[in-house]
Amino acid sequence: MTLLEAIQSRHSIRRYRNMPLADDVVSMIQQKVDELNKVGNLNIQLVTFVWLYTNRPWYCQVPL
Repeated sequence: MTLLEAIQSRHSIRRYRNMPLADDVVSMIQQKVDELNKVGNLNIQLVTFVWLYTNRPWYCQVPL
């Protein structure tokens, strides 16, 4: 396989859980995002969404 073929055939497969992250985990992630934004002069944002039937924010867990 050539480099071009490898690039063209590349794809990722991810699995997510449809469940909320704990508030302390969300807080930890947000603190890290804020820290990196300040150090690197960036504008990274933690994106969340709320299901219509609940007022609790839900987040996608990214597999490690």
